[in-house]
Formats: sequence, structure tokens, C-alpha cells
Amino acid sequence: MGIPMKILLAVDGSHFGLAAADTIASRLWPPDTIVRIVHVSEAAGEPTEINPARMQPPFPPPPYAIEKALGRLAGHKMKLEAKVLHGRPKSAILDEARIWDADLIVVGSHGMSGIERFLLGSVSLAVAAHAHCSVEIVRPRQPREGNE
Repeated sequence: MGIPMKILLAVDGSHFGLAAADTIASRLWPPDTIVRIVHVSEAAGEPTEINPARMQPPFPPPPYAIEKALGRLAGHKMKLEAKVLHGRPKSAILDEARIWDADLIVVGSHGMSGIERFLLGSVSLAVAAHAHCSVEIVRPRQPREGNE
């Protein structure tokens, strides 16, 4: 048994994050792959680990973004972890990936135009530019004309 592959999946509750989860679910990964799903809250607080195997009362339910991503990945042959981070999303994702020593970061792209990206910033772009490991930016498939 080798060293497990570590994938950090950053989700925000949008269909962009779910597309990233679907991309992970659609592939074959090495045995013992670990997927750590993270959601970043900009509210102050301490990181909170969520044990997907124990998501029963009296434990509080995970944030919507994590719950949806866990649903997309459930039943696949990989170990799932989940964690709520706090702070600025760009920094929190990069810090968690570095501390956890992720092999791959997977994020969804909101597909902003140049001016939107300049005004609002782009989490996926910042993560790709500054990560210590490989980054995959997933864009949801657009329905083809006539196919919905």
C-alpha cells in the first residue's frame, strides 16, 4: 500500500462547486485516495472538521455546500473528509492545501468576464496561480443548442 493521493475539493454551494465534485466522482482514482471537502466561511471562527460517517444527531448538520458535495461523492471508493474553514476563500484554500499537503486542488469556475474578475477577484485563478500543487478548475458543461 503506497501513500494515498490527497485531493482538496473547495465548494461554495453553487452548481460550479458541484460540477467540481461530479468531476472527481466521474474518475477512477488510486486506492486509498482521500478527498477533503472544504467550505470557506468569511465569518470569524476556528476550522471545524466534520466526520461524514457520523452525520447524525446530535452532531450539527454540515453546511449546505459540504452536504451537497458529500452526496455527489458518496458510494465512490475514496475516503471522504470535510472541513469548514474561516477567512478569505483564496487564502483559506491555499493554506489548507499547503498544511494538509494536498496533491491536487479541485475548484469550480464561475466563468466571470475580465472586468468581473478584476472587480471581484477570482478564487479559482488565485488558487491556480499560488498553489504548491496541481490545480484543476472545473467549468460546468453548458447545454448544447437544442440539447437541454
